[in-house]
Amino acid sequence: MRESVFYLTGKEPLVAELVRRTFPRYKGRTFILQISDAPIDFHETTEGVIREFYVCDLVTLESRRVKAEQRAPRKLPPNIVAVEKRIERDVVKGLTIHVRPRDVRPELKPTPVELTADEQIVLRYTARYAASHGGNVRYRQWKAKKDTGITEDRWNAARETLKARDMIGPNNMIKRFGLNQLT
Repeated sequence: MRESVFYLTGKEPLVAELVRRTFPRYKGRTFILQISDAPIDFHETTEGVIREFYVCDLVTLESRRVKAEQRAPRKLPPNIVAVEKRIERDVVKGLTIHVRPRDVRPELKPTPVELTADEQIVLRYTARYAASHGGNVRYRQWKAKKDTGITEDRWNAARETLKARDMIGPNNMIKRFGLNQLT
């Protein structure tokens, strides 16, 4: 059972419409698309987290709140998504849209971005390895050079391009938009 997670902006047309129909007062910036065939646990509270769920039909866009008696874990029917709002310690942590793989619409996923081979290497090694290891303060770059042959100049140029495209932060850590490019 394969699962994919994408970080969204909330500006994707279908995502914006799902939010408008399920949690219209939500003003946050955290939107996650979780693609999985696994059953969803619809219980409202788990380990100090309060969760609210709506289900929405992808064809008609009709939505309804998941009632207490319907909260047992279960798989989503065809063409139905579940939108979950998570609240931890009175702070809304974001919305997660749960969808089955065969029901994913292109309008739900972030637009893929063209990356050069060097940019792909920098993203992959930034996501996979710690910045320093065993006294080597440039471990990612060293490991990438050892495995792929990328030079320091090419690494630095690709990293700066990724920073300008908001995929890597000023602290050289991969950002959510950068993570999307790895899936």
